[in-house]
Amino acid sequence: MNRIRALAILGLTQTATKEQIKKSYRELCKKLHPDDNPSEEALKQYLLVQSAYEYLNVNELGTVSYTHLTLPTKLEV
Repeated sequence: MNRIRALAILGLTQTATKEQIKKSYRELCKKLHPDDNPSEEALKQYLLVQSAYEYLNVNELGTVSYTHLTLPTKLEV
């Protein structure tokens, strides 16, 4: 994925601001969320929107989501 593709998935142009990226992401997630839209196509689009936003977050917005990491339940010394 690249910046242009990620922005296109979110329905934005190359001049989009951080605020516009976040707003578009939230609107699309609300529209496509599996709890609200149970179709298979909506799920595919939802996951694509998630990927695009994560790409932009890591590469442009300067934040990283660590929710996909699993941490050990106990530390060994």
